[in-house]
Amino acid sequence: MGRTEQSGTLLAHLIREQRDQTLDELAASVGLSARHLSRLAQNGTNVRPHPRTRRALQNKFGHSLEQLLQPRHTQSDFPSLWQTETAQDEKPSRQLPPSTAHAGPRLGNTLHNVGKANLWTDPWNQQPSDTPNSTGHVRRIEQYPIQRRTVIRALAAIGANLATRPAAEDPLSPARSMEDWQEIVWEYGYSYFISPRSELLDDLAADFIAINDEIARKRFGTTAQRRLAEPAALLAALIAKTCTELGYNREARHSWRTARHLSDISENPDTQLWVRGNECMGGIYQGRPVPVIIEMIDKGLQIRGNAPSGGRVSLLGVKAQIFSLAGRHSEAASALRETEYAFARLPDTVTESSDSVFGWPEQMLRHGESFVHTQAGSASEAQAAQERALALYPREQVVSRCQIQLHRSACLIRSGYIAEGLAYGSEALQGIPMEQRKRLVLTVASKVLDAVPDNVRTSRRASEFRDLVIASATHNAIEVTLV
Repeated sequence: MGRTEQSGTLLAHLIREQRDQTLDELAASVGLSARHLSRLAQNGTNVRPHPRTRRALQNKFGHSLEQLLQPRHTQSDFPSLWQTETAQDEKPSRQLPPSTAHAGPRLGNTLHNVGKANLWTDPWNQQPSDTPNSTGHVRRIEQYPIQRRTVIRALAAIGANLATRPAAEDPLSPARSMEDWQEIVWEYGYSYFISPRSELLDDLAADFIAINDEIARKRFGTTAQRRLAEPAALLAALIAKTCTELGYNREARHSWRTARHLSDISENPDTQLWVRGNECMGGIYQGRPVPVIIEMIDKGLQIRGNAPSGGRVSLLGVKAQIFSLAGRHSEAASALRETEYAFARLPDTVTESSDSVFGWPEQMLRHGESFVHTQAGSASEAQAAQERALALYPREQVVSRCQIQLHRSACLIRSGYIAEGLAYGSEALQGIPMEQRKRLVLTVASKVLDAVPDNVRTSRRASEFRDLVIASATHNAIEVTLV
């Protein structure tokens, strides 16, 4: 193989230089899996490692973590880390344990065999052939069937493993400790906001299959299985959130049910509430019926935890938003007051975690206020919430910031500043990359069009905004219905 110039992190370079150890051996020496170490080396500063991982890597390689994860250009005769891992994994598939044999091909093997090249069609780089029809309904062509089927198989496999006898230990697939799984989920919390969704779903699905294999080794109903159910529930919930953004509604619903079931097995109220709060919020963007979401919220609020939690605050916040969508504005205002009261009781460890998906910082409260006041037509209250939210949201959380800007666009339109509101909304949409204009953005953008009075919906400004939304939906293969 000739020498070719590649870019990567210092960590990737140092790993390639470790010729006396395989990637698996090197990963084991720092207490990680090969996939986990590869992800760190590939993604660099887009990943925030757990403090334990940070110490292990610094001790092993003699550099600070910041230095290890910085991009680096180098010349090398060796294939990339991921190619090396792929070559190691291209072995005949092992016999499936009885608990998963009926569930179809093992997702973990499939993902490893393909490596970083991405098993599934990447919707960020595709130009689907969908075109809007005369009603503004953009239909989605089933162009990612492998990805969607694989998620379903992964969920089916873990369901089987929870209900059958433990599988035999596999010496080629060493068990990870509970601490390892907590660390993996902890890191996903920080990488969630900045990771490309298709890549994120690859990694989440692979780790979900790995924890599925761990659960298969435990006896049903034991403490060991119950403890593993907690990180498994959070991984399933993150899969569901990612599927929602990609427009995979059916897979998202399956993933939410699995996450709910696992959270109940874990018997951890914080996990149960977090899963349900995020599921109900996702239901708004999936277009699930209002009565269904309200019933889910009420059932979730019956779970009693030992302390205030972000999950309970999420449920109250979604309750305010769903009431506002239903036009029940007085009930929405009451739920918003409950949300603020519950938020005030959260510990600092939750409210100060602004860059983790597992936190519940103040900007989420202000985001909910912006949503409710925008729906109610309370422009001054909405504007105050929007200004506060935009001041708090980190710059890299572009989707959330764009949603707030679209709220402001709708407020301007409802206040009679139609041309200005549409121009502001167009600027907000065009201010984020096309590949980030997915379900969470386009659902809010459709509400901007809902705010436009009937007599001006065919105006140039309205038509341009509508065309922009349709172009974004078509590019990302997201199904939307516009007025």
